[in-house]
Amino acid sequence: MLNALPAHAAVLDKDGRIIAVNGAWERFVKDHGRCFPRVAGIGDNYVKACRQPPSGYAEKGRETLSGLLAVLNGSLDQFMLEYRWPSPTATHWFLLSVTPLSSKDSGAVVSHTDITIRKRVEEVLHEALTEGERIRTRLNTLYAAIPIGLIYLTPDLIVERVSQQIAEIHGRSIEEHIGRQLANLIPRERWTKLKRIYDRVLKSGKPYHSLEEDLPDARVSGGTRYFLSDFYLERNEEGTITGVHTVMREITDQKLALLAHARHLKDLEAKNRELDQKAIRDPLTGLYNRWLFDEVLTREWKRFQRSGEAFTVVIMDVDAFKAINDQYGHETGDRALQQVGTTLRASLRESDMVARVGGDEFAALLPRTDKDRSAPVVKKLRDALNRLRVSTPTGSIPLTLSLGTATVPGFPPVTSAAELLRVADKRMYEAKRVASSGKSHPR
Repeated sequence: MLNALPAHAAVLDKDGRIIAVNGAWERFVKDHGRCFPRVAGIGDNYVKACRQPPSGYAEKGRETLSGLLAVLNGSLDQFMLEYRWPSPTATHWFLLSVTPLSSKDSGAVVSHTDITIRKRVEEVLHEALTEGERIRTRLNTLYAAIPIGLIYLTPDLIVERVSQQIAEIHGRSIEEHIGRQLANLIPRERWTKLKRIYDRVLKSGKPYHSLEEDLPDARVSGGTRYFLSDFYLERNEEGTITGVHTVMREITDQKLALLAHARHLKDLEAKNRELDQKAIRDPLTGLYNRWLFDEVLTREWKRFQRSGEAFTVVIMDVDAFKAINDQYGHETGDRALQQVGTTLRASLRESDMVARVGGDEFAALLPRTDKDRSAPVVKKLRDALNRLRVSTPTGSIPLTLSLGTATVPGFPPVTSAAELLRVADKRMYEAKRVASSGKSHPR
């Protein structure tokens, strides 16, 4: 019967002497020399051995002696004790069990069950729990002291840990966060956005980086704080997801600096556009200047050379402008030029380009316009100019302009843009002579 027991076991008589052992006991003694407390086999007295325990086992010896005597005298139904026993190869743990025999005053059965594997597992678990507790303590300390936003949620999105900065952002205490659904702690609109991120992280098993948020500043009325958030999963040793860490870094200073820089760039671009316009605009009339007209004319001439596409230029000059300046003053002369500019812009097509190219001289370029197509445009322009009047200190007077046109391809044929301008300019002066021979400028 004893040999059926996995533990090494011995039977004691009522005085504590070993009267029988099983095979496991014999094998253990053969391998290790003795069993605790210091007994070998049949004939050894267990009670006596407990009174003289090995070095380092005095306390265990006293406990065993007390329990053994209590079982032998019938005052205790069972005695159990865990102890560690060194061997040449390794340290073993055993569970000592003393159980009375069924017949009164007949002795007891002593068994030593090897519990080494269980104890090692317990030690590992204890170390893990201890380490886990240390980690939790460090995390709690970190969350309480770190100057960035940290929040740890369970897979059910319940807050387990939160830093002071997050609590401030939410306008709540740390205690108000713990154990509550994050959905109940933040505005619905923000939660809807964050819920998508958390679901994505939990479903994909991958982190999510750089979510930018602008949140109300609870410290300043109407203020805004900017944050950049990263989301990381936490897993246990089996790889199961146990939660999500969110790290929120405040980037308000950087964001405000970027916004200020963007505003500066926008202002700079506006000023550059203004300078660009000043570089290509006539300041008095707002029309393009001579430089830009020459640039566009050169471009159109090159296109004509490539494709043969027609275009027309119109040269205009205010009649008797010097007389207006001399009689009514430069202020009236400037006003006359401004009215001419306004009329030219209103009378030409959007695709046409008009410029002030001299003191009282204007030019228009009509792209993709041959002689036939230019005729109605020029007529509309001439009619509008003939209706012009300018106010003077003595009343309004009519303004007249002479104009000349030239088209390529056309007659006479020209070989350059400059020659085309000379043709239009010549025709403008011919028109001016015709006009001046028929009537003088009204005074």
